[in-house]
Amino acid sequence: MVTLQMKPKYLPQVNAPYKHVLKALEEDGIKYLIQDVNPKSLKPSQGIVSLDKISEIDENNMKPYWVSDDNTVLDGHHRHGKALSHEMPKVKIIKIKLPTKDAIRVLNKIQDIFEYNTSKETLQTEVVAQDVLNSEKDSDFMGFLESQLLDDPTQEILHSGVEIVDTKKNKKKVSAYRKNDLSEESEAGNFFAVKPIDGYMKYDIEFENLLDTNDFGLTFNNEEPPTKKLAAVWFPNMDFTALAQKLGGDETKIINRAVSEKARKMGFDGIKYGDIIIQGL
Repeated sequence: MVTLQMKPKYLPQVNAPYKHVLKALEEDGIKYLIQDVNPKSLKPSQGIVSLDKISEIDENNMKPYWVSDDNTVLDGHHRHGKALSHEMPKVKIIKIKLPTKDAIRVLNKIQDIFEYNTSKETLQTEVVAQDVLNSEKDSDFMGFLESQLLDDPTQEILHSGVEIVDTKKNKKKVSAYRKNDLSEESEAGNFFAVKPIDGYMKYDIEFENLLDTNDFGLTFNNEEPPTKKLAAVWFPNMDFTALAQKLGGDETKIINRAVSEKARKMGFDGIKYGDIIIQGL
């Protein structure tokens, strides 16, 4: 059974996608097995888990957890707790063919590199987002937005059947991180990283009405700016690539601007994109 020991600080917290981790293992020549095993055959390496988190786990749709070659659970203790408490006969694991300490070291390295690259992507997104269309095209752009996007009554905040109803304002205080000074002239707003990054300054921000995209089920990756995912929800019929060609501007800049104008029009003064960035308007 699980012992009531404090969780070792060195245990990995793997949130990188499974495909990413498996590819990294293969590139390093580290063997692994994907198996179905009896959870009672596994040895937990931490003893304290949250009952609330366990209760949120769907035992019928439970993701694999990470195990070392000697069947020690490295990451996934809440899933393991769910399996034991519900007497599940089998769970899916990914067994890294290394001793426990070596497997922990490898997973931590992969996760650290993933987080570093995510931070780099956030910075790149910020740099792009701070640029706005040049003044020569600005009036054309705003006129197009007003006529075809912002005032379109068919544009609802709907996604996968979930509707955001503005019953009360979402006042919130958050800590966010940014490398450059704030820009009052940026029409797309100021972008902040949600998590601390070396060299970034910390800002404590009070929002009067913060839109949290978690509320309607959006998830983000490193392959595209988060604003693009929100734009697909707010402007499902808009071809931003064609619009960029029409106006002679950059597609990402146009998307950032469109999202910021739409959010302001709806009464929001900020947008939080999962655990990636915050767009202060």
